[in-house]
Amino acid sequence: MDVPKTSLDPAAFAMSALRLNLYQWQTEYLQAVGKGFQSVLCAPNGSGKSSVVLAAAIIWFLHEFPRGRCIVTSGSWTQLTGQLFDSLHHFSTERCCRSWTFLEAVVRTPEGGGATGLSVAEAERVEGWHPKPEIQSPTMLVMDEGKTIDDHVYVSLDKCRWSYRLVASSAGPAKGRFWRYFQPPENKFWYTKRVTYTDCPHLDERQRLTDMAIYGEASAFYRTRWLSVFATDAGKSMIPIDSLRALQASPPVWRDQHILSGGCDFAASEKGDKNVFVLARGNRLEIVDSWQEANPKDSAQRFIGLFKKYGLRSDQISGDASGLGIGFVWDLKAAGYTINPIKNDMPATEGGHWLNFGVEIWDKFSTLVLNRSIVLPGGEDGEELIQQLSNREKDYKNGKLRLESKKDMKSRGTNSPDFADAAILAMMTGSGWGHQPSNLCPQVYADQSFAMERTLRRMERNRSPFYEPPQNWDFL
Repeated sequence: MDVPKTSLDPAAFAMSALRLNLYQWQTEYLQAVGKGFQSVLCAPNGSGKSSVVLAAAIIWFLHEFPRGRCIVTSGSWTQLTGQLFDSLHHFSTERCCRSWTFLEAVVRTPEGGGATGLSVAEAERVEGWHPKPEIQSPTMLVMDEGKTIDDHVYVSLDKCRWSYRLVASSAGPAKGRFWRYFQPPENKFWYTKRVTYTDCPHLDERQRLTDMAIYGEASAFYRTRWLSVFATDAGKSMIPIDSLRALQASPPVWRDQHILSGGCDFAASEKGDKNVFVLARGNRLEIVDSWQEANPKDSAQRFIGLFKKYGLRSDQISGDASGLGIGFVWDLKAAGYTINPIKNDMPATEGGHWLNFGVEIWDKFSTLVLNRSIVLPGGEDGEELIQQLSNREKDYKNGKLRLESKKDMKSRGTNSPDFADAAILAMMTGSGWGHQPSNLCPQVYADQSFAMERTLRRMERNRSPFYEPPQNWDFL
C-alpha cells in the first residue's frame, strides 16, 4: 500500500509541535511509523510506550490527516482510557489540537476524522475499515498491551486495510500474536523494536534493584519487566522451562554416590495416561520404561520385573498412591515390595510454606533445576519430561504455595504429568539423591555441619571430669 504523503514525520512533529524530548528508541520507532512500516514495540512498563510514543503517533496522524480514522484498542479498558486516552487529553491544550474534541475514549477533529477507543470485544467485530484516498482519509490501527489481546481479535482486524499499524506492549509469555511478531518469519514484515531499562534512564533504579534482589536476575518476572525478554511461562510454571533448557544445555557432572532409587507413576488405560518407571542414579535421571495397559495386575507385574532387574529394595522405591495408585501399592505389597506410598495431599514436612507434600517435592526439585544440580535424560522421553515439568502451574492459597491439580491441567488441554511425577518421586523421596539435605542445599548443609562440629567441640571442652558415656544396651 502506498504511504500517504505527510509534511512532517511523527518524531519531528512530536519534538516540535508537542514539545517532547524523545529518547533515541522513541525517535527511531516514530520515524518507522512515518515511513509506513507496520511497527511493533516491546518496552518495559513506565517507559513511555503508551503515554509518549502511541499518543504522539495518534496526534500526528490526526494533524496530518484531519479526516483520518484511527481505531485504538487494548487488552485492558482501564489501560486504554486511564493511560492512553488520558495522555491524548494532556495534549489538548497544544496549538495543533485546540479545535479538537476530547472525550473519555474518543478524539474528534472538526473535519470529521478522529480516534476511537474500542474494547477488545468491539474491536473483534470491526469490519469495512479501509482507506479512502479520494477524500484523504487514511486509517490507523493502534493496539496497546498487545500481549493480552487474543489471536482471534488480531485475525478480525487483519481483514481491514490499515494505512498505519502500531502494536505496543510490555513483554509476556512466549506465545500469541504479539510474541510471533518478533519471531521468523513474521518479523520480516514488521519493524520491531525491543527496549530495556537501560534505554529509559527515568525508570526507578531502586525498584529495579529491589525486584532483582527479591525475584532474582534470572527470574521470569525480572526479565519480562526490565529486559523485555519473553518468558516461556510468564512466571506461572512451577519449574521454569528456561531453567530446564539451561540445565539441558549445560548439565552438571554425574555424581553417582552409590545412591539408587526409583519412582513409579501408575495408570490403567490403553489410551492417554501412561505407567512410567524412572530411575535416579545419584543425580542422574533415567526414564527406564513407559507403557499403556488397562489391566493394573499386568502393570504391577511389569513394575516388579523392573525392581528385580535393577536390584531395588522396597525402601528405594516411591510410587503415587493417589486415586487408583493405592491399588498398585497393595498389589506390590502382596508381591513383597512395600514401597513408599506418596500422596500429593500428604502434609508437608515444613507446613509454613507449602500447602502439601506434593507441592513441596515439586518445589524442591525446581531448586535442584535452578541450581543445575541434576542430569536430565535425553531423547524423545527426555523432551516429554521437560515439557511436563514446565507445564504444571503454581499459585498461592492462604499464603502457601499450591500446585495445579491434574484436573485443572486437563481442563486447559495439558496432558497428565506422568513422566514428571515419576522423575520427581525417584529423585526426591525415599532414598533419592535429591532427598538428602546436603544435595538439596549444599552450602546451608555445610554451614549447619560446621556449626554442629563447633558445638560438639565446645561441649567436649566443658565436659565434667566425672562424665561417663551412657551404656548402649542394644548390643548386650
